[in-house]
Amino acid sequence: MSERKKMILFSLFLFVINKIVILIPAVYVHREILEESTLFSSIKFLFFDNFSKWDSGWYLSIVEEGYSLKGTAFFPLYPITIKLLSYVTNDPLMSGIIISNICFLLLIFFFMKLVRVDYSLKETYKITLLLSFFPTSFYFSALYTESMFMLFVILFLYFLRLQKWGLASLFGMFAGGTRNTGVLLAIPFAIEYLSNHFKLKNGMKLNKRFWGILKGAYIPLFAFIYMGYLWLEFGDPFSFSAVQSEYGRGFMAPWNTLIDGFQYHLQSIGKLLSGDFIYLDIYNVLELFFVTLILVTTILSYGKIRLSFWIIILYSILIPLTAPAYENVKDYFVSISRYALVIVPFYYALYEVFKRRIFYISLLTSFIILLMVLVYFWSLNYWVA
Repeated sequence: MSERKKMILFSLFLFVINKIVILIPAVYVHREILEESTLFSSIKFLFFDNFSKWDSGWYLSIVEEGYSLKGTAFFPLYPITIKLLSYVTNDPLMSGIIISNICFLLLIFFFMKLVRVDYSLKETYKITLLLSFFPTSFYFSALYTESMFMLFVILFLYFLRLQKWGLASLFGMFAGGTRNTGVLLAIPFAIEYLSNHFKLKNGMKLNKRFWGILKGAYIPLFAFIYMGYLWLEFGDPFSFSAVQSEYGRGFMAPWNTLIDGFQYHLQSIGKLLSGDFIYLDIYNVLELFFVTLILVTTILSYGKIRLSFWIIILYSILIPLTAPAYENVKDYFVSISRYALVIVPFYYALYEVFKRRIFYISLLTSFIILLMVLVYFWSLNYWVA
């Protein structure tokens, strides 16, 4: 069997197993509802309704009614694709879930293709397992942008590693149309391009190839078009950033967020140990676990993965730390576990830091357990990430 076929089969295997893992707690939570439902209704509820919560409502609202000022925080490419597919399904919710799942399956396969550039096939499988069972990987099955955004980032990095600069820039542009942080892919693009071409000693070729870096200018193009729309429609091209305060977010230096956040979240550990706690304390401890894992992994992985990849991890963690929620409801590490999910090079870093067999197995096991725990709370309509 060819390596490509092995990767395809392994992608299908991981996709199915992920579904089984996330459906077990969902079925348990909704067992009474399912007992009274038909088979078709049960499938629809479990696969579609149960994975359309919280921010999903904003995407559906954009699809059905267009943008409101507060809704501008959500970039347009995902709602556009939902709208297009809805002409076929006549159901935006179903369309969104279908798109997310298709992207999820594709991203597993292309992630393996990306990792295989630098690792053996056996190591590629191990790294892909960490991605497929990351504790918030159920968002790949939800009406959220996670799977689409990550697919575009993976394709960007894949073609970047192959030095196909035009294709890399194209998928970087799509990532920038899916999330605002996608435009920052111009940074690793510049690092990879310059590090590759400045090794050349032929002055004429160097000059000619230097201007090729302008291909990276395509990366923010979709985001600029969206900003132009916001300027015309709402009078502010940066309204997607300005409205963050309406979601309870403020600005804080990342080191202050970490200091205040650790002080605040550590209180919840004490409450858990004393037995006098509420769900918010469980959430706080989980977010504390994720931010600690990310920080430790980022520090220890420096020099073990490509610089451009490490830079992606660094800015992907620093950006959310500058926008904590600390005014009405304190949540210094708000959604950090979900943001970490789509940091593609983070799985390289995790593997490099935890590659010893005992550490790797412990990490993967804890991921699977936490994945089921988070889906359990999600199914109960508790805020997870």
